Amino acid sequence: MNRRNKFKSRLIYFFRKILGVIFLYDRFMEGFSELDEQIGRVESRLKDLEEDMVGNNADKERFVQLTEDQLDRAAKQTIQIDAIKKQLLDLEVKVEENKSSNDEILKSYPVMPQDLSNYKEDIRSIVWGDAFVVEHAYARYFNFGDHALGLGVRRAFTKYFFEKCRFEIMDIHRTAMTRYEIDALNHRADLLLVGGGGLIHSADNKHWLFNLDNGLIDYLKCPTVFYALGYNQYYGQDSLTGKNDIELNLAALKAKALSFSVRNDTSKEKLAAMGFDFPEVPDPGFFVGCDHPAPDIKGKYVILQLAYDTPKWRGIETETFINNFKKIIQYLIGLDYTVVLAPHTFLDIKITKLVLEAVGNSRVASWDLHEMIKDENTSRGLGYYQHADFVIAMRGHAQICPIGMGVPVISVATHYKNFGLMDKLGMPDSVLTPNDENFVEKMIFLIDSTIKNNAQLRDNLGILTAEMDQKTRKFLKELRGKYESLGMKKFIN
Repeated sequence: MNRRNKFKSRLIYFFRKILGVIFLYDRFMEGFSELDEQIGRVESRLKDLEEDMVGNNADKERFVQLTEDQLDRAAKQTIQIDAIKKQLLDLEVKVEENKSSNDEILKSYPVMPQDLSNYKEDIRSIVWGDAFVVEHAYARYFNFGDHALGLGVRRAFTKYFFEKCRFEIMDIHRTAMTRYEIDALNHRADLLLVGGGGLIHSADNKHWLFNLDNGLIDYLKCPTVFYALGYNQYYGQDSLTGKNDIELNLAALKAKALSFSVRNDTSKEKLAAMGFDFPEVPDPGFFVGCDHPAPDIKGKYVILQLAYDTPKWRGIETETFINNFKKIIQYLIGLDYTVVLAPHTFLDIKITKLVLEAVGNSRVASWDLHEMIKDENTSRGLGYYQHADFVIAMRGHAQICPIGMGVPVISVATHYKNFGLMDKLGMPDSVLTPNDENFVEKMIFLIDSTIKNNAQLRDNLGILTAEMDQKTRKFLKELRGKYESLGMKKFIN
């Protein structure tokens, strides 16, 4: 075992110097590690059985019968590994002597024997059987709204694309789309589903959040769908129009994908300025369902969701902001409401604490974000929204999810998407900004109107969400037809 470990260390040092083939190194070393573990388990089993055999001929016969096949397989695998190692050493000599370019090395790289390369497919078969496996890639990263969004995506696809979908989750904040990851994805998934969420967003004007370089796109063989994506640049950030790296990458992925759609918050119009004509679909956050448990809150309550991740871009002057919402909360308490603050990200916790300190009233509380961002608690968090009398919200999915559950929303807009969404839904009068003149008076007017017309607003939202549900159904049924036309995996009805 020590000789193998020393050899692996030498290979690690060698292949880190050759960035062009590092992904191949990772793939083969994983195969070596798998076989090492197999051999180690056999050796450990041999040792245990040898100890049990002492003075027991019956055990000896059982031991020989049990291990003969295992030893034979291990010996054959060791020969295969040794052959690959020799080829790797030969390649090392070529590189050191500069006798071969990286392209030539890649072409001559040893091929993994079939019985060693199928182990990922074998694992996939064991876990999923003949299910339709969807790799769902989206931006989660400790944001409750994105966790809820993911639930909505999967519900919609299970309902209207294929009811036997089985989902594996990829957080694109934490996944590098390398050649190795693409190869593994091609083996384990029947569909790569990217979205929804505001993924078309860039801090460096060179990469958007789904970072798959143009040079790697052709290696992606798994059918791919980009679904309900959002243009997510803030006020004050550079427009992505004219950013050639991003535009070229979006164009290449659109050409590769089975489908590329955007959400209904004016993302379509923003991307049209970049020369794209993407179809528009309802944001999947509208489809989180209405089967979530009610929180343990006595009496009627209102959700207040405040965002504070980028106060500069959101145009928030903190002291004024806190004072205004202190007055709003006091007004709601005077109407016999409990006010529940619902931070969606850890950066929202700061403003939540400041507001709580400013109000200092037992009728004001906050949910525990550390608990709500656990996957098993997503439904619990949505229950807070579903059973609220109404919602005052800043973040996109703090508006979208309750609307989808028929709960009236007042939008405090600090982003293009807030205005665009409410305008597309036909509710522009339910929007104001933190910087609006006479903010408190305008908010109190909207609160009074929402309370007075709550039943009618809920009826209107029911009609609206039914229309969006039909649009989603039509789009996903057509998408299923496109997939079936590929002649790949057949659906089982």
